[in-house]
Amino acid sequence: MNFSAVLSDTEDLSTIRGSGLAMLHAIEYAALVLEHLTGEAVEQVTTGASVGVFRVRAADQADAWTVARNLRARLTAHAPAAANGEAELLRVLDHLSILTAACAATADFLADMETLLALIRWQQQQAPSLVLPAAGGKPGEATPICPNDRTRLADTYIFRRKDEGSGPYPASRSVRDRHAYGRLYKQTLYDRVIYGTPYLGGGGSRFKPPERGYADELADLARRPDEALDGKMAVLYADGNRFSKQIRALVEESDTPIETQKAIDKALQGWRSKLLEKVVELIGRDDSDYPLMRIETLLWGGDELIWVLPAWRGWEVAALFAEHIRNEPVEKDGRSMDMSHGLGMVFCHYDAPINGIRTLAKNLADKVAKAERTSTRLAVMVLESFDAVGQDLEAHLTRTYGTAGITPTAMCLTAPQGASWNDVPCAVAKMKKHLPRRRLHALADALLHHGPVTTETDRAWGRFWRDLDAPAEAAIREAAETLAACWGFDAQGKDARLWLHLDMLWDYLAPDVQDMAEV
Repeated sequence: MNFSAVLSDTEDLSTIRGSGLAMLHAIEYAALVLEHLTGEAVEQVTTGASVGVFRVRAADQADAWTVARNLRARLTAHAPAAANGEAELLRVLDHLSILTAACAATADFLADMETLLALIRWQQQQAPSLVLPAAGGKPGEATPICPNDRTRLADTYIFRRKDEGSGPYPASRSVRDRHAYGRLYKQTLYDRVIYGTPYLGGGGSRFKPPERGYADELADLARRPDEALDGKMAVLYADGNRFSKQIRALVEESDTPIETQKAIDKALQGWRSKLLEKVVELIGRDDSDYPLMRIETLLWGGDELIWVLPAWRGWEVAALFAEHIRNEPVEKDGRSMDMSHGLGMVFCHYDAPINGIRTLAKNLADKVAKAERTSTRLAVMVLESFDAVGQDLEAHLTRTYGTAGITPTAMCLTAPQGASWNDVPCAVAKMKKHLPRRRLHALADALLHHGPVTTETDRAWGRFWRDLDAPAEAAIREAAETLAACWGFDAQGKDARLWLHLDMLWDYLAPDVQDMAEV
């Protein structure tokens, strides 16, 4: 419970990563603890990003609650001094709020799940909302506040990268433990997910250490000296459409609800593993002589994920995601799940506040989900200045596109059935060979500030096509039709949304193609 206190309390990437990884590993560790407590194999029913449900044998209700309480005691125990996987995990779990509950399994599995949730919520309401840290420092000496979370006492330290200054860096114990965990397990996260190797299970027959390390810092992830988009990144947030509702319906209709739940869990985990494998393979093609793989995972589990990617790979990963949804169905009892997602993507500089950018990407995805829950749609934004958005995303988008007569929802891009987002970069590359950027920007500016049907916009259209030879005009119109088909817009080339998106994403689609100079 209360995981935002360890996921959003700092801008330090390794600390955020360590919190997320500890949540994933805690579920696996809980299964091992339950086997030890009960002395027999434990049935894992369902797991999410921060939830684990297990079925165990117990003599009665009191015995079941004893197991639950002992499980919580083990998960929240202070870590032993020995440096091993269990100790490293427990040091982080000590900073999380973990609750456990037990109920008797009945014939109504969904009702049992609701009972467990209610019991957890009841414990949460009884728990203290403020926990004071132990006093630190010597009497009469002031202990500084941790510069990472700006809340806890800086009673220890962490070591930062050499280019950030040598020597120890003040930190709270919470930041220190999460930071160390995020650094330690980052390098094996992707291969362990892809190959299904338990984090506490050693190497395993299928596990192979990565040939190239993964970037620990956003500066490394976005570094591309002397190339387009150097220092820029893309943050992609994905949320499955009505996954919980679909799974509930399948479980309700099943004669063996627990088995159905387990089968769906396994199928979804396999689906996500295949997706991650494709993304890592795509990222691996980038600069094979560069020593680091450029990808960061801030959330993995349940029906949500957050990736941080190099800006020049952002659109390609979104397109890969859409194709994976279309080509890799998840089926149970002859029925296919709707695997569509709401996507939010933000392009920005790597030193933008990561928590603010992550929240913005999530809000964009939420806006998509509220408008359409039966297809994969993407809301995208390019930020040159984070402060320009403010606290109210809806108000910002309304101000930006209101004069053009476009609602914020209408600006979302829809993954089509008869076309592919993979075709977008080629269409934009064709545009760049024939269309001067200055003309595109002037047209987009007129559409934004004067609306699509005004005298000033008509003049802008005239200037847009002026002096273009026939082959160039034909190529631009053909590329516009391709983009309209890919994005779900009017194919006649007059849809203002197409040109506004093209102007916004010009630098991020086909970034290595040389722009045509204005003549």
